[in-house]
Amino acid sequence: MGVKYLHMKKSFLFSALYAAFIFGGRHLMNKRAKFELRKPLVLWSLTLAVFS
Repeated sequence: MGVKYLHMKKSFLFSALYAAFIFGGRHLMNKRAKFELRKPLVLWSLTLAVFS
C-alpha cells in the first residue's frame, strides 16, 4: 500500500464521519426548541461597537 492510498482512505473516513455527524445532529436536534439569541447577540454587537 502506498502513501497516497492511505491518505485517500483517511480522507474518505473523515468525510464519512463528518457527513454522519451533520445528518445525525440534524436528526437529533429536529424536535428541540429553538434558541432565542436575539438579545444576547444585540448585547454582543453593542459591546463590540462601544469598545472598538
